[in-house]
Amino acid sequence: MQMPGVSTTLDQLAADAGWLRRLARSLVQNPAAADDLVQDAYLLAAEQPPGDDRPLRPWLVRVLRNLTRTKERVASRRSER
Repeated sequence: MQMPGVSTTLDQLAADAGWLRRLARSLVQNPAAADDLVQDAYLLAAEQPPGDDRPLRPWLVRVLRNLTRTKERVASRRSER
C-alpha cells in the first residue's frame, strides 16, 4: 500500500535523477559509492517521504549529507579494528 504523496515524490526524484547523482558525486569521489547514496536516498524517499509542506531538494541534500556522514563513520570504525 502506497502512502499519499509517495508517487509524487518518486516522480520528482525521477525528474531530478541527474541532479541527485551530481550531488552525490560532489559528496563522494567514488562513482559506485555515489550510486549507493542515490539508491539509499530513493529508499528513504519511498519509505519516509518528506512532508507535503517540505520542498524535496533541500530534504534530499540533508538526506545525502547524513547518509555520507554515516557511511564515513562506519568505514572509519571498520578501519580502526
